[in-house]
Amino acid sequence: VGAVVAGVSGSFILAFPWIGLGLGILLTALGGLVVAGHAFHLSFVDTWTARLARGRKEPSARSYARYGVVYGLASLSCTLPAFLAVIATSLLAGGFLAALIQFVLFGAGMAAVLATMTVLVGWLTGRAHGGLRRFSRHAIRVSGALLLVAGGYLVYYWLSVWPLLRPAS
Repeated sequence: VGAVVAGVSGSFILAFPWIGLGLGILLTALGGLVVAGHAFHLSFVDTWTARLARGRKEPSARSYARYGVVYGLASLSCTLPAFLAVIATSLLAGGFLAALIQFVLFGAGMAAVLATMTVLVGWLTGRAHGGLRRFSRHAIRVSGALLLVAGGYLVYYWLSVWPLLRPAS
């Protein structure tokens, strides 16, 4: 089992710079388009959120559980590449024990972030209504600018760390 994981992890790590650079270029392009005023909609996401919104409007244990599942899936989609990189590099460099320790630390860090965000959302509900409504007019372009910055950073990172464009010494 370890040989299979090491083999797959090794080839995955070799592809990581290309994947990172490609994602950086994609995020930069999408961020630029969003800042320019273009909107992107994925119909399956619209359908799924409409189905989730059909639930009861008053708070219940089921609505909180549904919120937690959706929030967890959204955060997983953001952190899965980092998680896989941490585990794969730990397996290759330090073996099973190092990977297990990294797994536990990564999980504890993610749990702390999710718990903090959940408490903040619950605490701010109803308190920040006016400010959020005023900000919501600008939220799409601000998110596009953040995509632009994140994508630009990824492109910069992979081109500076990875010897693709550096002259040979």
